[in-house]
Amino acid sequence: MTTVVGTTTSVVIGVIALLHLAWAFTPWPFADRERFAQVVVGLPGAAALPRIFPVMSLAVAVGLGVAAYVVAAEADLVPAAGGRLLTIALWAIVAVFALRGVAGPTGLMDSDGRPDVSRRMDLRVYSPLCIALAVGAAVVALG
Repeated sequence: MTTVVGTTTSVVIGVIALLHLAWAFTPWPFADRERFAQVVVGLPGAAALPRIFPVMSLAVAVGLGVAAYVVAAEADLVPAAGGRLLTIALWAIVAVFALRGVAGPTGLMDSDGRPDVSRRMDLRVYSPLCIALAVGAAVVALG
């Protein structure tokens, strides 16, 4: 079971990392930065995106890539480097995904001017996905 859950969790995290990598350079799958800013980032429009956004998106992509590796390594899917540090990192990943998952439904992600479409996406997609990834990573950690 750990192998299946670990594979699924690490692949999904890896895909999300690739998505953030793409977002550093393009608003895909949206037609323009305006819609991207509203749906994905939760800002009222493209003008509200900070100039440093591409760097921030790249940093998230790298962090998620590392998280995908840690989950895969702890599930014995790839060679592991780091020993006990890897286990600690896995529990940190569980905590971060769990906190992000809880933040949406509890209103911690809300701010004045946040578009309704962003709130809906958070409640329907982002938060449940983060909770699922936290559970998947926890299964690997406990396995």
